[in-house]
Formats: sequence, structure tokens, C-alpha cells
Amino acid sequence: MKRVLTAAGILLLLACLFVPHIMSLELIWDGFGDAQAMCIPAELPAEAKALNLQGNPILYGNIAGVCLAVLMVTSLVILSKRGVRYKAQRIAGWLTGLACMPLHELLHAFASPAQAAVHIGIVPQMVTAYAVTGAPMIVPQVIAYFMVPCAVIGFLPLILCLILRKKHPAAAMFLYVFGMIGFIQTAPDWFSMIPILHAVPQDAVIQISEGIPYWYLQ
Repeated sequence: MKRVLTAAGILLLLACLFVPHIMSLELIWDGFGDAQAMCIPAELPAEAKALNLQGNPILYGNIAGVCLAVLMVTSLVILSKRGVRYKAQRIAGWLTGLACMPLHELLHAFASPAQAAVHIGIVPQMVTAYAVTGAPMIVPQVIAYFMVPCAVIGFLPLILCLILRKKHPAAAMFLYVFGMIGFIQTAPDWFSMIPILHAVPQDAVIQISEGIPYWYLQ
């Protein structure tokens, strides 16, 4: 009971901290569209400079995701051969992880700056969803925007998996599969964020307009 009350208290505190921020956001549902629907224009100041990013971050992220998927499947095969199966938990982890794509995008939206307008939609041809904003962001906000989904549906389940692996191996198996799928989904985010952070000054303001990052100094 003590643990339950502690967990409830932490969740209540988090709600008090984050609900006002979330309520300040303007969430705009774009519905179903094509890849062009993700390229939302932003109001940029005259001094904004476009970043000329080398390569294709989304492609690199997808390749990293495939590598992580191969690693996950290989590890599950090895565990299965060692007698660690938990088939039902694996299937539940797969299904829950794949169903978390809308949550992934909502976490991007919730990590946007206060009072930001965030467009949310689905691109069926690419089997993907998106949450994009043209709001000005400083470097810590950019990191939060890209990495909050990775932390919540990737790192956190994997950390819990390590904590529970001995006393609750079935739950750990579910968390491992769920967390790895969440981690795989966020791989394109890392490759989109890192070049931006590498190319702009630490005190820069960053905006994304029509899929292109811009920066300027206040």
C-alpha cells in the first residue's frame, strides 16, 4: 500500500506540473494526408538562417531502427534457446509497442513549448504519424521535443525491465519488447536532432518550417 500511495503521489505531482503546460498547447488535427502535409510553414524572422543538413536523417534513422530490430529479434531467439520464452508477454509487448505510435506523436506534441500550435496527422503511404510545430525553441526545448518519446516509451520501460528481471521475469519480458519497439520508433528522432544541435550555436533560437530547420540569435 505504501508503494501504491507513493506512486499515486508522484503521478499527482507530475499532473500538477504538466497539465497546465499541455492545456496551453493548440493541437491541430490534420487528418490523413501525404508526406507534404508534414511540411508546415512557420513565421520566421528576416534574420533566420536555414540549416543545410547533409544526408537524409529519416533514412539514417530507419536504418538504425532496422539494426535495433535485428538486435532485439536476435536476443529473443537466444533467450528462447536458453529456455526464457514467455510467449504471451512477447506478443503483448509487440502489439502494445506497435500501437504506441499515436502516443509517440502526442509525446512530441506535449514536449513542445508552451502555447505552441502543433499539427498532428497520419500519412498512410508512409505508415507513419507526425506531430510538428513551427514554434520557436531554444536548445533545451529542441532536445525535449525530440527525446521525450524516446525517454518515455524507450528508456523508461528498458530501465524497469532491468529492475524487474529477477523477481518478475514475465513482466520484464513484456517491458523489454515494448521498450525496444519504442526505442526503434524514436531512432529517426535522434538523427534529426543531432545535426541540428551540432550546427547551431548553443544560444540560438530554432524553428522548423516546411521540414527545414532555421536558426537565429535573439
